[in-house]
Amino acid sequence: MSQAAHNWTSAATTVTAGPIDSADLPARPHSMASEAAWSREESSLLDVAAGAAGPIILTTTDVIGLNPEDGSTRWSYHREGMTPRHSDTSNAAPFQKHYLVASPDRRYIALRLESDKKLIGRTSLVTAVILDTVTGVATGEHPSSPDGALQLTDHAVLDGETAYSLTDGSRLWSISSTGDKGHPWVGTAGSSTFILSTNATGNPDKRTRSTSPNVEGTSVGLTVVPDTDPSATTTMDAITTDPLQGGLLVQQGWVAVYSDGVPTTNTGSDTEGWSVQAASLDGLAGIEGADTRRIDMGRSVGLNTLASEASGDLVLYPQPVPWKRGSEYTSFEFTAPTAGAILDPATGALASGTTASGLAGAAVGITPEDDGESISFNLTAAPGDGSAGARIPVDGTMFHDPRDDSSNPGLSDLGSVYGRIALRDVAAISAPGATVLVLATGPGYLGRTSVRLYGVGRGDA
Repeated sequence: MSQAAHNWTSAATTVTAGPIDSADLPARPHSMASEAAWSREESSLLDVAAGAAGPIILTTTDVIGLNPEDGSTRWSYHREGMTPRHSDTSNAAPFQKHYLVASPDRRYIALRLESDKKLIGRTSLVTAVILDTVTGVATGEHPSSPDGALQLTDHAVLDGETAYSLTDGSRLWSISSTGDKGHPWVGTAGSSTFILSTNATGNPDKRTRSTSPNVEGTSVGLTVVPDTDPSATTTMDAITTDPLQGGLLVQQGWVAVYSDGVPTTNTGSDTEGWSVQAASLDGLAGIEGADTRRIDMGRSVGLNTLASEASGDLVLYPQPVPWKRGSEYTSFEFTAPTAGAILDPATGALASGTTASGLAGAAVGITPEDDGESISFNLTAAPGDGSAGARIPVDGTMFHDPRDDSSNPGLSDLGSVYGRIALRDVAAISAPGATVLVLATGPGYLGRTSVRLYGVGRGDA
């Protein structure tokens, strides 16, 4: 670590794990076993992310890397006197706030921590910490700000206007703060490409949720640079976003792009959609040696960020579009499947919401089971292809009524349930080695309560 801990922060308490060869790292499961392989209780869970070797969880006090096979702790990171600070607010996740930002290959995560100490004239003292997701080793830390860009390539982190190395924390370069830089990006970037700004035709703010489609706001323009040269800017447009949730999404360095340019009534409509392709951000930016393939994904009105974030895939809304049209409004018909074409960026494999056996087209909720004598409840994950999925008996340690809509007893799929109601009791994320299901066991909403985590392995394991 090239920069020592600041004198206003405490030293870290860490437990690290041994390295794992890249060839031996687990893959994300694309099917689900019928039962949970493990469960784990946590209090005050803030976030769950996919690392390179398994799930990573963040509580109010610790970052913890889990063994996906049994749920045990592989590594942990604790910083006394410092509190995790969210870097982004998103309606595309049940926890509503993003704290952990991953690199495209998931080998590193960045986290902002706010010190309990205050300085005169400043409201907060914030440090960004970079962790190796396989070993838990802190490879760097540097002063940060509560706002501004925070994004990772596979080699560097851009925090505000300064880039730092992921491997040793050294400062690489800074950009000028003059001029209008649009909306700073927080999240995964390209494998070797940073996003300097986003400029949407509609509202790019991921905090804005609407059940009325904004067709004119389903694409975004980007200004990008290589992570080695901040002066070599490239602009691009027609990057596909979400007409309901708003906002950009980069999955493992890949984005969806409208192949005919920014959507217009000449090239499509909110009924038939527009032609969409998947492409690597590096390829679009002209990075030497980048993957330049364009993978056709069919027609769609935009990216389903809700299903995409849960599954780790690029998921589009389906064609035909499940609009529900009224005399004074138009919205999605949320009882219909909302997962259309699905791309796994790691393999280039295509599927659809009705053929996928993993999380992308799945529904997750608490369902009743009546044996004629009593009613019990299961935490159920039902894939879109109709396969059995997972059914995990719930032992009664739930705080809310499991029949409440927030538990999704009707098993609407991930995209529709997050868009329709405030899901407070269940969540899911696909990570290498396990699909993680989350059940709230205390009062409050996910991100503000105690939970039980369940790890579900592959269906063919």
